[in-house]
Amino acid sequence: MATTKISALTELTNPASADVLVINDASVGSTKKIQLSNLIPDDAIDSEHYVAGSIDNEHLADDAVGIDELSATGTASSSTFLRGDNSWATPTDTNTTYSVQDGELSEINFTSADHTKLNAIEASADVTDATNVTAAGALMDSELAGIAAVKATTGTFLTADQTKLDGIETSATADQTAGEILTLIEDGIDSVHYVDASIDNVHLADDAVGIEELSATGTASSSTFLRGDNTWAAGGGIASLLADTSPQLGGDLDLNSNDITGTGGINLTGTVETATLNLDGTAESSPAEGDIWYDSGKFYLGTSLSFVPGAWSSGGNLATARKYITAAGTQSAGLCMGGNDGSASNVTEEYDGTSWSSGGNLGTARERLGGAGTQSAGLAISGYTSAPANTNITEEYDGTSWSSGGNVGTARRSVVGAGTQSAGLCMGGYAAALSNVTEEYDGTSWSAGGNLGTARTSLGGAGTQSAGLCMGGGSGVDTVTEEYDGTSWSAGGNLGSAHQQTAGAGTQSAGLCISGWTGSATTNVTEEYDGTSWSAGGNVGTARYRHGGAGTQSAGLCMGGDTGSLSNATEEYGSGTGSYDELFTPSTGL
Repeated sequence: MATTKISALTELTNPASADVLVINDASVGSTKKIQLSNLIPDDAIDSEHYVAGSIDNEHLADDAVGIDELSATGTASSSTFLRGDNSWATPTDTNTTYSVQDGELSEINFTSADHTKLNAIEASADVTDATNVTAAGALMDSELAGIAAVKATTGTFLTADQTKLDGIETSATADQTAGEILTLIEDGIDSVHYVDASIDNVHLADDAVGIEELSATGTASSSTFLRGDNTWAAGGGIASLLADTSPQLGGDLDLNSNDITGTGGINLTGTVETATLNLDGTAESSPAEGDIWYDSGKFYLGTSLSFVPGAWSSGGNLATARKYITAAGTQSAGLCMGGNDGSASNVTEEYDGTSWSSGGNLGTARERLGGAGTQSAGLAISGYTSAPANTNITEEYDGTSWSSGGNVGTARRSVVGAGTQSAGLCMGGYAAALSNVTEEYDGTSWSAGGNLGTARTSLGGAGTQSAGLCMGGGSGVDTVTEEYDGTSWSAGGNLGSAHQQTAGAGTQSAGLCISGWTGSATTNVTEEYDGTSWSAGGNVGTARYRHGGAGTQSAGLCMGGDTGSLSNATEEYGSGTGSYDELFTPSTGL
């Protein structure tokens, strides 16, 4: 046999079931074979594998179609027959003449087929005649060399066998080399053979991807660039830094011993480290927060914070002048209740930021009580009744009327309150002596909290149940400040001046102490607390004590009290204003 490469083999288009397929098993390094008839196991082809209409009479075996396979309608039985309209029917016999067909006689007769067969045999027929042998497709002994070997061969040698042998190269082996296999499949693997997303950067050769392989939309040209949204777009480069309105640095900027000059500003977030900061001495006409400038021998800092003390201004007067009152709420929604207008009072008034109006009266008239909460959810705590006697009564306000709450554990007067209606705080006061008692309210009942470090009466208070503040108070402790953390009190920064029978407002970190009694006279002093220390605030317009306070450090409220006579005056507190403050001069320093 001639030597022929696999790529030159003739394709076997009609393989027989006995044909063998040679397979190279790379996993074990050997060549194996499989008979074509074993490629498809028995009973593996089902109706879902047939192409519709593909089974014709060539594919049907003899006796494959029985009565059950016929689609005819009607009932198949021994008395019905398949009619041309595909139905089972009983035929109507209309024949009057009958004939006997071949093979229907009981005796063996000479049939028409026998006659036809004899007519087809030539006279003196000779089956060994070369012409007849050739016409029959056979070979004469004289036409075949090695006739003896052929006759000794068992089995059938088919044309397909000859074709197969002709296609095998001379001295062919079953184990082709990797190079031969690669040559066979060269340019034969297409995209249909790849697993989706299986080609990653490991499989791509260097320089394998060019412009044509990119899926970007738009037009690729010498003036377009691949943008991050997979489109070809005109370049975003700039010819001059002046054209870039938001330049960014990828690292440190080295000035190389040069200067950055020009007009405008430099806004930095973070820390500026420099040995020397030179300011040009130009005054800042419209300072922004954080600006620093030097002008006329002074350094200035722009700030939204005020270094100017807050100021009090007149508000709407109370309808009923009284002292020993208490208050709650805010500057625009204030609440004032109880007090003494000649005797213990049950009067409640509500403030809207401009004027006071009547609210619901307390159930129990009293003075020297504590207050907490808001205009629509207020608390009136303990106090002193017209009996006269200390009371443990607590009342809750809903914006319209008062109702009974839980009684405090220790009845006392000149107490101070803080917090909310559902998380209230009551501290200090006077029972049979100066009190250090603190109680906490949960909206229903009072429970013991941590005692004040210093017992006192007529003190001021602010903040919440978990971040309370108390300041000043009677008898020799009129500058003491304490802070509450929900469990215990600790010392805060002392007031700058004495405040007895004072009022408080704000929070633990932004508190107000408003006016009061110095021990010998009324005072108009207001102090502001920052969580650590007190500083001077704006003085009230009318010095007083035994008054009420509410609101915040930047929006405080002060009403009523005693100025030597009963007062109905209301004042509102606001933060000082100013856009900058002098820091220092070179001669004095900070």
